[in-house]
Amino acid sequence: MRGGHAHHQCHQLLVCLHGSIRFTADDGTHRCTQRLDSPQSGLYLPPLTWLEYVAVVPDSICLVLASDPYDEDDYIRDLEQFYLAARRPVESQSC
Repeated sequence: MRGGHAHHQCHQLLVCLHGSIRFTADDGTHRCTQRLDSPQSGLYLPPLTWLEYVAVVPDSICLVLASDPYDEDDYIRDLEQFYLAARRPVESQSC
């Protein structure tokens, strides 16, 4: 399991270069799960999107392209703080 955080400002594009990865993204209102298994498609994450992901196939490789350099202050690592930052209720809907 990887991720478990959101960003205040950073945009991300995730691409599975090898194997298969299951991504779960939450914007504070909806929670969606998507599986990527080809470098021909990607998953765009705008700021204030909580992300968790897990490799479905051993030795899977995920490429993360970020709009900004690493900045620890941009991370939200607590789910309740994320929901407060997203200004949405803690209960989210599944899609």
